Amino acid sequence: MKTQFILITFFIFNVTKLSAQDNTINNEYLQSQKIQLTEELKAAILKYETAIQANENVARNYYNLGVVYYEVKQLEVAQKKLTKSLELRPDYIKAKALLGEVYYAKGQLEPACKHLQASVDMGLEDDFIFYTLGKIYNLLGIHDKAIVSYSKCLEIEPTFADFSFNLAASYQVTQQYNNAIKYYKQTLENAPRHKKGLKNIVASLTSIAQYDEALLYGEKLLNTYPNDAEAYFIMGEVHSKKGNISEGNTFNKQALKMGYKVKTTTIN
Repeated sequence: MKTQFILITFFIFNVTKLSAQDNTINNEYLQSQKIQLTEELKAAILKYETAIQANENVARNYYNLGVVYYEVKQLEVAQKKLTKSLELRPDYIKAKALLGEVYYAKGQLEPACKHLQASVDMGLEDDFIFYTLGKIYNLLGIHDKAIVSYSKCLEIEPTFADFSFNLAASYQVTQQYNNAIKYYKQTLENAPRHKKGLKNIVASLTSIAQYDEALLYGEKLLNTYPNDAEAYFIMGEVHSKKGNISEGNTFNKQALKMGYKVKTTTIN
């Protein structure tokens, strides 16, 4: 899995000739954010700032600074550095991808999506980027593109449970239940105790009236998480939809006794 590609690259590039001039770091901001700025990160910031003073036209130095400031969650500074990097080199794929991640961290979904999708369109193949894109597309309600993004994640890292789970959930929200069930099963093969995976496969199976199999997964859910009140409520819904009203009421009463507060139905 290549989820660390951004941070790994940050010490790889050589920089231009350094000068002895000191550079200040906004330690007050970092301390206010309770972020530990290690000596290694301080040295990296000084290194790249000094390199920029020696030559302001090297895009990779701004990119590397953007990586460091993103790492310490100084997002406004990271955005400025990455934007400058792209001004100097518009085809800088990694800078475009990281700028998308910065926008996502700031909660700005549309520019985040624009930059991340552009990096993918330019040829970047990274499961971390596809994963973030999938989350953004779902938040924007563009579930078909979320499905494409999570599918790309699984092509790169087929055994990572969070990828198959989010792909399954994207299918479930679009009522493509058979596909949802397929990928929930894949999730549970790789992470048998995945609580949301267990709950959601029960819901998806019930949505297509596969009650017996839903109850089997419901039993696994209860055996794995016997103190989860919602698990009892889910089982109650399955029994009720199957026509086992008495059993359904028993599970629902147990859920309420354990403190479960009925919201919306778990099963469509």
